[in-house]
Amino acid sequence: KWVAQVDGGTGYAGKRAPDVHLGLGAVTEAPVEIRWRDSGGNPHQETFQLKAGWHTIRLGWPADEK
Repeated sequence: KWVAQVDGGTGYAGKRAPDVHLGLGAVTEAPVEIRWRDSGGNPHQETFQLKAGWHTIRLGWPADEK
């Protein structure tokens, strides 16, 4: 199990890049669970099955079309 966290407010000038990089080794596909809170503080969760490579995931609610 790999875990990474993005915190948007602890970097230079109170900002941080929203990138997460994970090395998968020999794995070519993995489930990715993303949890976040919307502007009202409500928690959301979504799981994706992603293949190795670069991916951009936009968080929104209701969930954007995939």
